[in-house]
Amino acid sequence: MTRDYKYYFVICFYGWEFKFAKAILGGALTGTDENRNLTLYRTLYRLNRAFVRIDNDLRQLIAGKTFHSEYAEVWQDRLGEMQAEINRRLTGTLNEQETAQVRRLGPVNERREEAGRVKKTRNG
Repeated sequence: MTRDYKYYFVICFYGWEFKFAKAILGGALTGTDENRNLTLYRTLYRLNRAFVRIDNDLRQLIAGKTFHSEYAEVWQDRLGEMQAEINRRLTGTLNEQETAQVRRLGPVNERREEAGRVKKTRNG
């Protein structure tokens, strides 16, 4: 029984990760970069809320003596590890995207700022 739940969680999260990767690559989410980033961060927030709900449900099952105490700790540890790994990977991907956007927009912003300084010195 324990093994079945483990695979169920893995399948669910791999499926979610695939949808997230598809969204990152532009398959599922369209619109401006700002809207897309907002949507991705909201999705990550909802995923973390789901982990909290799963943890709360596990605690209720533990309180109801559904799990033996040694299994309860194992499940909670696995859940925490899974959440940490998913967060690490997804925030890494988001960080890479944001860094690429900064590299892309940095020169444009520098030219705009330089133009503003030149205009200010001419008027001043």
